[in-house]
Amino acid sequence: MAGRTDAIRTGFKILRLGGRMFLLGIPSKPVELNLAEEVIFKGATVQGINGRRMYQTWYQMTALLKANKLDLHPVITNRIAMKDFASGMELLKTGEASKILVYPNGAK
Repeated sequence: MAGRTDAIRTGFKILRLGGRMFLLGIPSKPVELNLAEEVIFKGATVQGINGRRMYQTWYQMTALLKANKLDLHPVITNRIAMKDFASGMELLKTGEASKILVYPNGAK
């Protein structure tokens, strides 16, 4: 769901043979990919999602999370208190973090 260029490239690199990539995040600049290696030779299916499909994916993700069928811990790089929001944004800007959970009453 991230529109970050490096996250999209990483997603394509780790995509398995015959894998499916669904893109929802909107990148702020063009994304350069090696189509031969990352899509064609992998036999990948790539689908962009916008509009009404977006809400369907939110409901599907909510169901997966509630059923404990999806573990997001590996993608969460940091947990911070709301008071540390500015420093969290700096971590994102420098690339030291990718997904940060912000807690209103302190980090957990």
